[in-house]
Amino acid sequence: MTEPRTAPPLPHGAVVIVSRLTEADAVPRGEPGWGPYLHYGLIRRFHREGYGTLVIPPEPFGARADHAEAPGIAGVVAFPDTLGKESALARLRRLRDAGTPVAVGDPAETQEFDVVRSDHESGSYQATAWLIEHGCRRILRWWALAQHTRQRPAWLDARDAGYERALREAGLDPLQPVEFRFLGSRAGQTPAETLPDNIRLTAGYLAERLADNPAIDALLLSTDGEVRSVVPALGLCGRDYGRDVLLAGYDNYWAEPQARPTPPVAPTITVDKNNQQIGEALAELLLERAAGTLPPEPQRRWIEPKLIVLSEACLAQPTDSPHGEKRA
Repeated sequence: MTEPRTAPPLPHGAVVIVSRLTEADAVPRGEPGWGPYLHYGLIRRFHREGYGTLVIPPEPFGARADHAEAPGIAGVVAFPDTLGKESALARLRRLRDAGTPVAVGDPAETQEFDVVRSDHESGSYQATAWLIEHGCRRILRWWALAQHTRQRPAWLDARDAGYERALREAGLDPLQPVEFRFLGSRAGQTPAETLPDNIRLTAGYLAERLADNPAIDALLLSTDGEVRSVVPALGLCGRDYGRDVLLAGYDNYWAEPQARPTPPVAPTITVDKNNQQIGEALAELLLERAAGTLPPEPQRRWIEPKLIVLSEACLAQPTDSPHGEKRA
């Protein structure tokens, strides 16, 4: 983590953070994990540097007209949902063109602004390589996307690249991924009430691939939240999680309330994106832009994720794999 330094000569005013997450939600968080931790690292770094922060949702941010000098704004940090709002995007461009530092956070797909992203290729590579090292040979990509996803996100392409690289190095063939839209919470329903339908949907997709010969022995999940539907779905298909199939989660939020309308079940491994570090790097990038130490073209920085092993118990007693090898 970078040490505090003398702040560069930014204009007087606050750093505006354009996000739907409130500052009150973000500040109490202190460990890496899901989205709030990125905001925590970002806000904490600015406060350590002596700058106040003001969090504004994309709609009111985009509705406000600017003067060229953008009085009262020391810099702006935005997040992906801001780029999808034309009025907010237009304001970001005006501020940048007027000389106000602008940076955009993960997982934004933009070539216009300075941006900090998680290295999803590395995360996927680490998870796949670990599964291979522990005896898995038939690793299935389980890409469950939200219903509102309109196009395939770039981070998923990066996950594919990491998976395929690990398999090539091991001399294994990639499997065709399962890619589908999971059911979101219906109006008036809690996630727990929607979960049974997602379990049945998951079991339907799983049954077809578990019938493959040789059998699937691991799933590379799009995110930790899928564990809650995959584990019972494996049971419906007559397979045991841990003995027959290992699970690689992602994002390291499996134990948080938003991910578990039922008692928490840990994936075998997960990948922590180091969101707090991403937030701090985002603040650092904006400060460097303000100090005039960067070239004029937009900068892109990548933060290395960390592999976390969670379910050692399922590996304590080596289990015969369907391929005549031992997991150890």
